[in-house]
Amino acid sequence: MSFDFDTILRSAREAGASDVLFAPGEPATARVRGQLQALPGAAPSPAILRDLALRLRPDHLDGEEGERWAHTDSDGARYRLSPYQAEGGVHLAVRLVPRELPPLKSLDPELLEAVLEPSPGLILVVGPAGSGRSTTAAGLLQRLNAHHACHVVTVEDPVEFVFTPDRARFSQREIGRDVPSQLEGILSAGAVDGDVLFVDELTTALELQAALQTIDNGLLVIATVAGGDFCEALEALLRGVEPEPRQDLLNQIAIKLRLCLAQRLLVGTRESLPVYEVLVPVEEARLRVVKGELHALGEMLEAGARFGSRSLDQALAVAVCAGQASPDEAAAEARDPTLLEGYVRRLLGEA
Repeated sequence: MSFDFDTILRSAREAGASDVLFAPGEPATARVRGQLQALPGAAPSPAILRDLALRLRPDHLDGEEGERWAHTDSDGARYRLSPYQAEGGVHLAVRLVPRELPPLKSLDPELLEAVLEPSPGLILVVGPAGSGRSTTAAGLLQRLNAHHACHVVTVEDPVEFVFTPDRARFSQREIGRDVPSQLEGILSAGAVDGDVLFVDELTTALELQAALQTIDNGLLVIATVAGGDFCEALEALLRGVEPEPRQDLLNQIAIKLRLCLAQRLLVGTRESLPVYEVLVPVEEARLRVVKGELHALGEMLEAGARFGSRSLDQALAVAVCAGQASPDEAAAEARDPTLLEGYVRRLLGEA
């Protein structure tokens, strides 16, 4: 049996996998609902994996550690490829990009209608690696595409979801292929007549400053940031920034933030389910950001409850009561399992 890369990827997609791992001399392994399982097919030799990475690598890349790129198979399905060196050979991690974007079912459509319009503002999608934040951000862009005639400029590394224009027009720019760096892509969004800028993902205070400057030029900015919640992600971006520029960034965020979604992905025996902590920044939340009180997330969420804010534990409780997640699955992701249990009891009408 010969090694067939595309056939193995198709098998993984049929199995509902999110990722596939390739290692020299070993069968491919898929991650399905968080668990690893072997896939059928021949194990690749070290030379096969090395040659595969070289053959699929785009011309604008030069083989440096940490590079990643998109791959489209013969069926039109898309993947993100991340080769890396281990044990003296080339290994390959592959992320499967969904063929269709899942609907944002667990988000309030009235809230989305209110915040998703191509006017100046900042929307952040926060979550740890593997939580599906890029998929959620793409879902927001797709909703814009369905409802607003606007020009959406993206800065991605690499481009994963390829959008089909509906009411919106898309300019999807890949770092290294279309624009030299993420920073330059952010700064040039206004110059190319964009209405909306999507950045996947903000990693430095300099990029954050550029994104906020883009908002001053009239754009809606949607960006993903790595972190467990809004405050954690913001602290990470601002780490090491001197007091005066840090305060300037906090002031701008307090004014321009329109919505922050902090995401977790439940991957139990059921279908993977995204759950969202929702921060709608009312006046009290904005004041706490200005003061740098980033420890006060609970108070920020509570202040905005009437306007759609809810904590992660409240979102998990809703999923449990709707039968979308088991109590154990939800408790594993909860910030405070005791609070989670109380929210569940309250929703069920129990004492």
